[in-house]
Amino acid sequence: MMRHKFKACKVAGYLYGDIKRPDPRLDPVGAENWDFNDNYAAMLIYENVSSSQKVHAGQDCASAFQMWSNLEAIFEVSGHTTIINYV
Repeated sequence: MMRHKFKACKVAGYLYGDIKRPDPRLDPVGAENWDFNDNYAAMLIYENVSSSQKVHAGQDCASAFQMWSNLEAIFEVSGHTTIINYV
């Protein structure tokens, strides 16, 4: 559901690391726009996770990409053993 929300809000590229932050010395307006959009993406994540999940999306994350990566690492089901245990 959240992936669809990211696409609808046009921030998926920030969460998946596809949109890189411009160098503020070369493109100060672009860097400011990137900061705004990245912060918006991080806010979408933070507002749509439970209190227990917010621990993994906390202050240590410098970007929405890091926040989303932390949550994926914790909550994505992966690996053969994990899948068998889950079933």
